[in-house]
Amino acid sequence: MLGTAVLPRLRARRGSGVVVPAATLGYAAAVAVVGVHPSPVVVVAALVLAGLSWIAVQSTLNATAQLLLPPGPGPGRWRTSSSCSWAGRRSGR
Repeated sequence: MLGTAVLPRLRARRGSGVVVPAATLGYAAAVAVVGVHPSPVVVVAALVLAGLSWIAVQSTLNATAQLLLPPGPGPGRWRTSSSCSWAGRRSGR
């Protein structure tokens, strides 16, 4: 929920070209802290940073892909092909 409050303002100020690399570095730092730090309080803070970073990258790349792809039937060609490939994997094809 923190990501939904922070990300729109951060993206408006800095742009996607800064948000994605910064969030990637933030995620890497959080994973490193979780791996080496013994304090549960510090680990929880690092996990909050990891979650915020994950959502920042995921939502930014998803929105960028949907904006760049040509319009197609349904919610966009990318989403449709993604859904079809999932349906094929689940049905064993």
